Amino acid sequence: IYGKQKKIYNINSLIDTKILNDKNRAFAKRIFGLHDDTFYILTGCQYSHDPRKGFDYLTDALKIFSKQINNRKVELLLVSRSMNHHFDEIAIPKKHLEYINDYRLLSLLYQASDVFVNSSVEDSGPMMVSEALACGTPVVGFDMGVLHNMVATGYNGYKAELKNAKDLAKGIEIIYNLSDSEYAQFSKNA
Repeated sequence: IYGKQKKIYNINSLIDTKILNDKNRAFAKRIFGLHDDTFYILTGCQYSHDPRKGFDYLTDALKIFSKQINNRKVELLLVSRSMNHHFDEIAIPKKHLEYINDYRLLSLLYQASDVFVNSSVEDSGPMMVSEALACGTPVVGFDMGVLHNMVATGYNGYKAELKNAKDLAKGIEIIYNLSDSEYAQFSKNA
């Protein structure tokens, strides 16, 4: 049936790197009033109550990770149209940011963050993985969607076993414990 059909190539995760890049990392935290001595975990989606976004796994992972925090401050940044009530159970300080439609501002947020965590369990993307990497932000997430091809554990982030909150927590902890020079290399590799 498709023998004479022309090939149509799908280019996944096409983004504008003139906007989504790492050129403003030096001052991005100041734009959002964030502190240099705090480790910022960024996550987001349009609707955090959607089970496909895996926020229940992320909540469990952050509970596990919160027990591994040493003397460095940690804060969770959630970009979403709604706040998942399960985040109230996490001991880590949280900041809810309204959904961002301006890609220049979103680029700065990625650059201000120390890690982007993708907890999606069913998604062909998400674009946020590609965007975070383009901004030099290491990515931790479940091994599915574009993350499968774009994130290399120990190089620019961490691929966790699908639906394994403990492994997701391990990936966050690895990025959290990187030395400044190791983090700079992960960011460059991203």
